[in-house]
Amino acid sequence: MPLTLNAGANDTSLSWYWRHNGSLDSTVSVNTGGVYQVEVKHNCGRSYDSIQVSHTNPPKLVLNDTSICLNDSVLITAFANSARFRWTTGDTTASVWIKDYKTYGVGAVNRCGADSTVFILSELKPPSLSFPNDTVICDNEVWLLNVIHPRSSYLWDNGDQQAVRSISLAGNYAVTVTNACGSNSKTVKVSTLKTPLAQIAVSPTGRYCPGTPITLTGSSLTDNGTSSWNTGDSSTSIVVTRGGNYTLTISNFCGSNSKTSTPNYYPLQAAFTLNKNEGMIPLDLEGTNQSQHATSYVWLLDSTVISDEFNLRYRVTPFGKHHIYLIAKDEFGCSDTTSDTVMVLQNPNIPPLLCDFRIDPNPAQDHFVISALNNDKQVRQIKIFDELGQIVLSSDISHWKENPFYFEHQFNNLATGTYLIGLYCEDETTFKKLVVTE
Repeated sequence: MPLTLNAGANDTSLSWYWRHNGSLDSTVSVNTGGVYQVEVKHNCGRSYDSIQVSHTNPPKLVLNDTSICLNDSVLITAFANSARFRWTTGDTTASVWIKDYKTYGVGAVNRCGADSTVFILSELKPPSLSFPNDTVICDNEVWLLNVIHPRSSYLWDNGDQQAVRSISLAGNYAVTVTNACGSNSKTVKVSTLKTPLAQIAVSPTGRYCPGTPITLTGSSLTDNGTSSWNTGDSSTSIVVTRGGNYTLTISNFCGSNSKTSTPNYYPLQAAFTLNKNEGMIPLDLEGTNQSQHATSYVWLLDSTVISDEFNLRYRVTPFGKHHIYLIAKDEFGCSDTTSDTVMVLQNPNIPPLLCDFRIDPNPAQDHFVISALNNDKQVRQIKIFDELGQIVLSSDISHWKENPFYFEHQFNNLATGTYLIGLYCEDETTFKKLVVTE
């Protein structure tokens, strides 16, 4: 607030001069602290005087959180000009000794205002070092080892006194951290490692037919790791016999890297699908050829060649499990083989005795099949008679020894009508009717 300084009564014989601002009045107003000097004179002489003006601020308390060692105490002082104090401890002095870990408060009042503040007293613990005993730095990275601790000093094995050390080389690094409550030392062993960079070597080189063994050997251009192939193998090298993409992944602590190799095989591939894999006698199979880059084909039933057509149409009669093979060849002399299995089941409706035969289909349009389970009474002849009793077909099959017995007749010259079919066995003959429709 402004303060009026009066240097004397009003007297026209006097003159005044204030040094701080050059005023010639007998009084001046000031609002800042400092030393103010005035000169007063008249005809008989002059006189000087000065005054010290102090500026008092309202309290503005600032006390930061602090910490002390276990079982220790600390003196805390609050600063405010010409103030009265009161602490949450009950003290009314500017300074108090405290030792309990908790929150404290203090208030101050002077003629210009009031203020209060709080702070926390906590325990200052001895230094604790939590970094590992050993670690790995990847790909030439820099590890910033931070051992900062409240109110502590630091000393590394190289003489450095900073809280953080930059580490990029392998070696042992030691540090001692000290504060008022104690000290702690620790050493870390640092190793360096690089992420793998995978590569695949192919042996032998060149172009080969499918089925030729080729060795793929994996390695790393940097640091090594564990190997894993997309084939499921975990060895360094694998042997392949077919074309395709073979991917190697090498992994270590720092990461992983993959490399893909495509062996230089001719693109020949044998493949087919069957319309069915199981059925009763007779089993009519249709094989759809799905081979690639082939020029010729051979189909086999077990070990017997049954077709050289592109697709397969074949009737399987022996019951049991059979293997269907497809061999595909290309113009380079390469061949590739694939296979599938079929199961031919016995027809429960086939008569157990040969001459007690079965005709399917009946009525028939363009073919019929005679089937039976074989026995010692071998069939000698098959004869077909028309409605007038005339023979329209006679077949000598005495050389057949099939089990089960299976006879198929394709026709395009049997007129619509009813026919009689006879099986002539060694000591008996059996007849059954066949109806032919359009």
